[in-house]
This record gives sequence, structure tokens and C-alpha cells, in this order.
Amino acid sequence: MTPMKKLSKIEIIETQHKLSKMFLVRREGAAKWLMIDAMWSNSLKKFEALGISEGEISALIVTHIHADHLGLAKKLDVRWLGTAEERERLEYINGWFADPSHDKRGDWIHINEEDVELIAQQNLAEISAEIGLSIEIEATPGHTPDSLSVIVSDGDIKIAFVGDADLTDLKTKVDYVQQSHHEMIKQS
Repeated sequence: MTPMKKLSKIEIIETQHKLSKMFLVRREGAAKWLMIDAMWSNSLKKFEALGISEGEISALIVTHIHADHLGLAKKLDVRWLGTAEERERLEYINGWFADPSHDKRGDWIHINEEDVELIAQQNLAEISAEIGLSIEIEATPGHTPDSLSVIVSDGDIKIAFVGDADLTDLKTKVDYVQQSHHEMIKQS
């Protein structure tokens, strides 16, 4: 299995394909993981190398609708939660990849709105119970109109997974920030 980071009681597995990262997060000893972002569509071997089955993933939350963050979303059999804004952006990403010059590998799988379950307090509570951490979703538009950040907490510390979003608004609300293309930053 891939090395795991541990902050307080929070376990984090991070894997990377090119510049794109995927995170699996849970409380130490919990049976299920929350997947944050899903790398490129040709990243399946990277996921398989983690030694974690799809059945061990409670849900997937994508920080924004870009191909390097949702590529495996349709290739893995996992529950995908998203916002109304993300669902609206699916038309954009599907249209982009409908052009063969953009889908050079020919492996894009069309995503329907029905593939994305809308985030609600009830499903966040279910997932929180399965991964043993509280989960908050914060809109952080800027990089894309649908950008969001996923904040997890074990009660002692809070970690924000922000994708490619600007950190400015979250710095005072959390203990650590994880951007897609950078190392985790401890807030002072």
C-alpha cells in the first residue's frame, strides 16, 4: 500500500498522475475512505496500486469540473457527490471532449447529471459516519465557477482540500491546506 500521512487521527493517502492528485481520507481505523478528486481518466493503474478496493470508498467529491480532477469518476464504481454548479459544468466538459482534438487518448466517458448525486446534509452525515470525520463543503469559486473545497475534521484539527482554488478565504478557518499541485501547508 502507498505510504500514508497521519495528522492527529486523520489518515491521508495521496497519489499523483502527472500534475493531478487524488486523496483518500478517513479517521484512523475507519472502514471507509472519502476520495477527493479522481485524477485523469488514464490513472486507473495509479488507483489500483493503492491496494484499496472501490468498495472501501464511501464517496467521491470532486473539487471542480476539470478533466484532471474527475477522470476516474466514471471508471470507478463509487458514489459521486457534487454541487448543482458542478452538474451545470458537465455540459462544458462533455462538449470539450466531444472534439476529438481534445480527447487525444479517446478514453473520455460522457458524464450525465444523474451520475452526480447532489450534496446534502443527509448524505454528508452518512459519509461522515462511514469515514469517522466531519465534512464541510465550502464554495471557493475563482479557478472555475464551480470550485469547492472539502474540509475534514477529527475534532482536533481541520484540513481543507482546495483543488486549484485560491486559499485566501480558508486560511483562518483550518489548520492545514492541501492544494492539488503543492504540498500540504500548515496554517499558523
